[in-house]
Amino acid sequence: MKNIKEAITELCEKLTEAAENEKISYHCDFNGKKYYRIIYRFCGNDSAHCFVKIEDGSIWKPKGWKGPTNNFSRGNVFSLPEKINHYFGR
Repeated sequence: MKNIKEAITELCEKLTEAAENEKISYHCDFNGKKYYRIIYRFCGNDSAHCFVKIEDGSIWKPKGWKGPTNNFSRGNVFSLPEKINHYFGR
């Protein structure tokens, strides 16, 4: 089984591939204590795309730059679909 960082890296690669735009990319900030932030970069501007809970890999919609919403998860990095669009996790 993959570790969480490998699974998140795969998610970022799939999101970047799905965007089909050379100016859009996704990467992860692995500095969080409870959540890792997936960052959406477009033309040099960053925003939070989603957050991944370190404990179990669940994907959460961002409330803002600093943290996720607390209503319900949008999926899990350990069970990604074969094909995703760039709105996955939002």
